[in-house]
Amino acid sequence: MANDTFIEERSLGLQIDQVPVVFDERSRRAFVVSNKFVLVFNPQTGKREEILRHDNTVVGCYYREGKLNTFTAVGEYCVWDPESGKLQFCKQLNLSSIAFVHTVEGGSDESTMVFVLGAEEGSTVQKVYRCSAELSDEDGDFSFECVFAPVPLPQSRRHIAFGKDFVVICRGKIVEMSPLFGSAKKAARYELLQEFERIVDNSKVVWNGVAVHGDAVYVTLNIGRVYVWRHVASAGLTGKNRSFFHPGQTEIVQAVSAQHTVFCGTGECSVARYGFVVEGAGRWQSATKLSGLQASVTAIWLSTDECVLAVVLENTRLLFVKTSTMTVLASAEQILWPIEKTLALKSDPLRPDMLVSNARPGVVQWIKPSEWKTKEELDVCEANVPNRVHVLYNEFHSWSEVSVCCLTTDMIVTVERQNNEDRTCTAKFWRRSIVKDVDGESFKVRLEDSFDFDEDLIVSVRGDEDVDAKNFVCKLKPLYNQEHTDEIFIGLDNKGYFYIFKADPERFGGWCYDRLHRTNWQKSSVVHQSSLRSNIFASINHLANSPDSTYLLLWNVDNDRLRVEHVEDSIANLKSVEWAPSGNETTFRYLLYASDHVIGSYDIEALCSMWTVACSGSSLFVTPSLCLAGNNSEYCIFDPEDGRKINAAKFSSDQKIVLATGDLSHYDFVGYDKEEMTVLRNASKKSETTVNPLKKKTPFSDLVEINTNEQASEETFALEATVANKLFDGAAPSLAPVTYLAPLFIRSCLIK
Repeated sequence: MANDTFIEERSLGLQIDQVPVVFDERSRRAFVVSNKFVLVFNPQTGKREEILRHDNTVVGCYYREGKLNTFTAVGEYCVWDPESGKLQFCKQLNLSSIAFVHTVEGGSDESTMVFVLGAEEGSTVQKVYRCSAELSDEDGDFSFECVFAPVPLPQSRRHIAFGKDFVVICRGKIVEMSPLFGSAKKAARYELLQEFERIVDNSKVVWNGVAVHGDAVYVTLNIGRVYVWRHVASAGLTGKNRSFFHPGQTEIVQAVSAQHTVFCGTGECSVARYGFVVEGAGRWQSATKLSGLQASVTAIWLSTDECVLAVVLENTRLLFVKTSTMTVLASAEQILWPIEKTLALKSDPLRPDMLVSNARPGVVQWIKPSEWKTKEELDVCEANVPNRVHVLYNEFHSWSEVSVCCLTTDMIVTVERQNNEDRTCTAKFWRRSIVKDVDGESFKVRLEDSFDFDEDLIVSVRGDEDVDAKNFVCKLKPLYNQEHTDEIFIGLDNKGYFYIFKADPERFGGWCYDRLHRTNWQKSSVVHQSSLRSNIFASINHLANSPDSTYLLLWNVDNDRLRVEHVEDSIANLKSVEWAPSGNETTFRYLLYASDHVIGSYDIEALCSMWTVACSGSSLFVTPSLCLAGNNSEYCIFDPEDGRKINAAKFSSDQKIVLATGDLSHYDFVGYDKEEMTVLRNASKKSETTVNPLKKKTPFSDLVEINTNEQASEETFALEATVANKLFDGAAPSLAPVTYLAPLFIRSCLIK
């Protein structure tokens, strides 16, 4: 395959809290902006229906007259047909850059006003422009009228909001209301002077969000309070027309309806609905809450008809909430990407098309990168979701998080710890299996055993990750022959000591480790550790007195003891080591390694390198069927037998870590860091889901299948239910229809 068979997709589904979610007029579709993409969801089911791809970052959109209108950061304006997902037209505006787009809904006889913060062609000064033409008309004149020049510019989209003829901006402790050019409104200003006793440093208390609806202004304070000014046209921003309520303890986000109902998303993993009972300051109904969400809320937006609320959580989960009952309608088909990634992406030998990571503290997820979706989740810690940290109150919480995850074909081993603990952790052993039912294959996981580990912090666990190598055995002379087993795992702590985690012979389903027989090689630290194969694994160590030198160690698990069988010191600057894919008997005994300058293979029976290939700054990634190596942005799939390059691909930017999913017939490259993920998707084939229709099971499903095929009619069938009386056994209501039983009855009578 050539390089051009790969299409790069970056952060599709991530950073969805930056641009407001837009709905159609009946809330049948939700349009979610994610970098260069607009994702179209069905709010009732959460299904992702379309992906609208742009060449540049999308900074704003709005829906009108059955069309979706989008703006990009370079001043492009695009009109889409949501029904077909096709681009109708795209034009360049007379703006060189756009920071964001803000829309103000008009009344029944007024059109939607569109405000754009951007810079004109040939200028770098950003101003606020109002659309003065019908943008949805392809032949229209796209002209903009400058209505405001903010100095300085707002730091975030949330810090500015527009009314019909005025703008409100919050900066630090100051809220300012300014008239748009040509408006008769008076400017107003409010400064927060109040000191709060519980706050450690009151200088950090600032305004962090503003919303305008009609003649009312809603401003959020980062201590979890919402201030409301009503009748600002006549009264301005004063203490007389001001009221407030306190829905949270940390930063909150808000959305306001036409009836001045305020929806607040909090750091306590909840969404609350507040409404005025009567006119007056501070008289509010008791809140109707939706609590127990899986993460803190980062953004919320109302639909056009105000029936649906889009809620974005910190782990990028998107929920659609029914506003009348404050219940969840659906969770969007979306990739989860938490802020704190305690568990790096890794492959699953049983599911090569997926990667494993953490979905939120204490939960592991399976991601399908080709679809940018989270397919399954496993709640490891089974603990309450942590609230957002109360920095201003100097209050910090503790929670459990998964720091290590090891996957084999039969087991999953996880290590969890408290975020404020440096040593104590808990190892859990999960038995996994494949269950086949009428809906197809499903993967089941059950907890088998767990134990607390308080020696030191476990940083790595590896087991036998082979899939198709049950008939091969590695022999490392003068080792004893070891049978292949999946019931042993090797743990590594942060001080370089190895431990054996094994099945307890005294307890069925139990697991244990030997506290007395931990092993370290010459007080060295471990750079990397391979998986197990025939009870053999490799590690890369370096000594404290010679940090520039690395050693390749071959270990053997013999009678529940760890022994170093061979030390290889001829390979310089080693970075990682892994077993070659196990399907080939020749390469089964090969270790693949990567150093600063080369990648190569090492034969553990001949105790020598078999081949090396120059590759500067290389990194290594191996799955049961793929071998990947590269540096920065260029990566290749290679043959483990001789190092021959099979295919190569290049990212548009440098990647911290690169993995691969799939097999040799069809694979994708996945690069990621803590902020984003990039997928080089194989365009030669489309990722398709094959649905195998299954016949419904009935009491008569064991009857012989009647084949109308002419060839089959000549065959002799051995039938189990050929006796006519058998067809009529049972109560009459439970029998099949006569139209079904009659042919069977006649056929059974004719068979000799």
